[in-house]
Amino acid sequence: MPLPHPPGFDRTRSFLRAPYTFIGKTCGDLGSDFFETRLFLHRTICLRGQEAADLFCDRARFGRRDPSPGGLLLTLPSHSGQGDATQLAQNTLRSSLFDTLGLAYARRLFAEEWALTSPWWALQGRVVLYGELQTVLTRVACAWTGVPLPEADVQKRTNDLALLLDPLASMYDLTARRARTRVDAWLGGLIRAGRAGGSLEPHSALDRLARSKLDQAAAANQLCKVLKPMAALSGDVVFLALALHQYPHLAPTTSEERRAFVQEVRRFFPSLPVAVARVRRDFEWRGATFSAGQRTFLDLHGTNHHPAVWHTPSEFQPERFADTPPRSHARLISRAEREPHGPRREEELILTLLDEALLQLTVFMRYRVVPSQDLGLDMRRAPAVPRSHLILDEIQARTFAGSQGRQIRQGSHVRSEIPRNVG
Repeated sequence: MPLPHPPGFDRTRSFLRAPYTFIGKTCGDLGSDFFETRLFLHRTICLRGQEAADLFCDRARFGRRDPSPGGLLLTLPSHSGQGDATQLAQNTLRSSLFDTLGLAYARRLFAEEWALTSPWWALQGRVVLYGELQTVLTRVACAWTGVPLPEADVQKRTNDLALLLDPLASMYDLTARRARTRVDAWLGGLIRAGRAGGSLEPHSALDRLARSKLDQAAAANQLCKVLKPMAALSGDVVFLALALHQYPHLAPTTSEERRAFVQEVRRFFPSLPVAVARVRRDFEWRGATFSAGQRTFLDLHGTNHHPAVWHTPSEFQPERFADTPPRSHARLISRAEREPHGPRREEELILTLLDEALLQLTVFMRYRVVPSQDLGLDMRRAPAVPRSHLILDEIQARTFAGSQGRQIRQGSHVRSEIPRNVG
């Protein structure tokens, strides 16, 4: 049986006008949780709902994820269509970066970088949180992977990675494409220098990729797959701060409450509109035929707000995650948590860093969300952060006994002092 079709030859404009609601609205018009249309001139299957999410995560039926739109953190691995060297490199990175020590190291780096930066935010008086977090997370990602980041290059690398964070813009924005070219050249140059005998941090991700059998471009691509998504967590942290501002009575006070709060933020706020895959082999599902090679979009935002999946999905309720694991949530990692060294560990990285961010926002900082700003979500971008990018003022970086004299960030530099009257 053919899949339902909405009217029109190509629906790209409709999708770009409303990327978070296009699939859900079209499904509603057709009375179906799946349909086929053309997007960007390519035949595309669009899915939503819990059953569709389970289907989408079936690796026997769906293969390698496309690079855009969407973009999962170290996307669910595909067991075919990849060379042995690529698979080996991915497994090596997972076993080294995502083991218990690797996750703890990432959290420590994030906490230390936040502690260095927040006193400087206090000195500035007013900061745009989204941009500041992109810088913080770029530093953390580079330190975690052993990528050298000279102070003179921090803003340049941050800006280029930031241009890659919106997977929708990357399809038609020449600025984003040029940024990707620069990032590839940067990382490729590091791989080349390492293979030529340059000094690399031993056993780091960069070191392991430089010693892998991948060619230079493929090794650089694997490194980018770690750097870019970690930098993309800046949007999630902004959503945490926005949720604390909009629902102050729900602010968490325990580790269990923080974890539930983080998960509800990921479900509730529009971080990514869709995830992307291709059909691996012909199969039938619910009477419809899926053909090998077809591109498939899974509606992440729509599934996370589907009334058949969630009770009162339009309400922000962290308690829904308090007792049991979620049935589905943003980025759909939980479906694969049983896989060793796979997305389960990558999911733990996300939760670990967001938990640390929430701890920083609720315990180690005091601040005010500036009243006169546009907190409306930009629903044409991914992530759909507030149009103002969330402006904070009256920032106080809390200090404790023994912290006087620690270093703080001053823009791209470091100072060894603590501002007075902050505590």
